[in-house]
Amino acid sequence: MAKIESVSSRERKEILEIIGKMIEGLDNLLPKKGKTTKYLNEKGEVGYLVDRSNLVLIKKNDFYFPCLKIVRKIKMNIPKIIVDLGAIRFVTNGADIMRPGITKIEENILEGSLVLIVEEKNGAALAFGKSLYDAVDMEMMENGRVIENLHYLKDDWFNFEI
Repeated sequence: MAKIESVSSRERKEILEIIGKMIEGLDNLLPKKGKTTKYLNEKGEVGYLVDRSNLVLIKKNDFYFPCLKIVRKIKMNIPKIIVDLGAIRFVTNGADIMRPGITKIEENILEGSLVLIVEEKNGAALAFGKSLYDAVDMEMMENGRVIENLHYLKDDWFNFEI
């Protein structure tokens, strides 16, 4: 990963407003002012390190979301897909989410929206994905790819360190 530059205070404010809608209590996690540094990986994805807080925000395919290291410690306000235990090893190795591995679909999922993929036993976060269908359509499906995997345990952003 290459360090790109410090982010302007205006850009930082915009990013934190977007991510603040997803994370309960973000204001308590971060100071109002501080340094945010932008990183770029070889795939063209952008990561933002906020205040050396270990809060890494990722921008991929026009979605902003926090690194899964942080998600496991906070409450997220985005729709969830719950997968069975057999799907875990595929999801955490970057595979897209297939309909047969899903045990529960939250009804507020819209096509093209960001979703959090969690496992059924403990509710642990496994990945962020982009929904390829609305919840209603997914419920009617028996097979096929329904979520594009955007960020997962073990990927470059999960293992990101400066």
